[in-house]
Amino acid sequence: MKDELVIMSSKIFKEVFYKDFVQFYQDLVAQKITELRLNNYTFRGVSKESYKLIPSALRKEGLKKINKLSLVKTDISQVDKDNLVQIAAEFNIVYKFYNIANRQGLNIPQVIDFVDWDTENLYSIFKNLKTWIPEKYYEIFAIAQHFGIPTRFLDWTFDINTATLFAVEGVHKRIVEDSSIDVNKENFSIWLLNYKYLPLYRNKLNCNIRLIVPKYHWNNYITMQKGLFTIDIIKIDKNKRTALPKVIENGKATLNNDYYSEGLEEKILNSDINKYKGLLPKETLLYKFSFPYSCINQAYNLLKYFGYSYSSIYPGLHNIVDCIEYEQNFTDRFCIENLRVIE
Repeated sequence: MKDELVIMSSKIFKEVFYKDFVQFYQDLVAQKITELRLNNYTFRGVSKESYKLIPSALRKEGLKKINKLSLVKTDISQVDKDNLVQIAAEFNIVYKFYNIANRQGLNIPQVIDFVDWDTENLYSIFKNLKTWIPEKYYEIFAIAQHFGIPTRFLDWTFDINTATLFAVEGVHKRIVEDSSIDVNKENFSIWLLNYKYLPLYRNKLNCNIRLIVPKYHWNNYITMQKGLFTIDIIKIDKNKRTALPKVIENGKATLNNDYYSEGLEEKILNSDINKYKGLLPKETLLYKFSFPYSCINQAYNLLKYFGYSYSSIYPGLHNIVDCIEYEQNFTDRFCIENLRVIE
């Protein structure tokens, strides 16, 4: 592999840096990347190499949005990651989202718990809440996530081109918003998670990661994005469950901005999984491929060659103007290089 540097390599996690984005795609097509069969992987593109695999509800910006949108008005203080206040706030926001969407007659799945949300019903719900997020809420949380509500779902896609498009879009946004960014010093990344073998690894990880593929007919965005999610399921202490309704009722509680700083990749690296190496499949569980901002034009042109654009991930008449503006801004801001066709 040309212009490729292995930064970190283990049985479960490999981190690789490429100076040339087209070379990366050539290596994928030619199956030159060791043990990598793309049909076993799901993908996530990020605009900054340092971004961890942390869901939106557990990032600083997500916590701020939860504080803003939830009835559970909070101050920042030290709490545990299974904090009932955080759970109550997440529940409250998605409950609001559901009821507004339902009153507008929008096509959403029915959630019985959200239909009749009185105090008595609330006690009943949380008295029996053993995990967060419960499976019965997956579909509505998936929809809420795609329309801007912070949740514990982490977005992935079955399509590597879609993941690349999200990364390119994020890089473009960062450069537009901050003209001081040096493209020669910043990197973006594409993560690859082996979803086929995740169940085999899961019992040996320091987390309870589940893969969730929502029903696509509820959401045109997730259909076009070929999306899916991972979630680290939290077990709720039975002695704490009865406190949840009170938290929502009186609106007095605390959230913490820093308690969930550990990403999925760190949980994997910090696990004792390597001692099971003789019992695990040959394929690597997690890859991270990083690239300099200076090759963003390569990625952009390659996506255009394959027929991918802003409108590919944000379909609908209401997004057409945004699509045109995005394409024009990109063209105006960056010198588009000639596409190198994969041979």
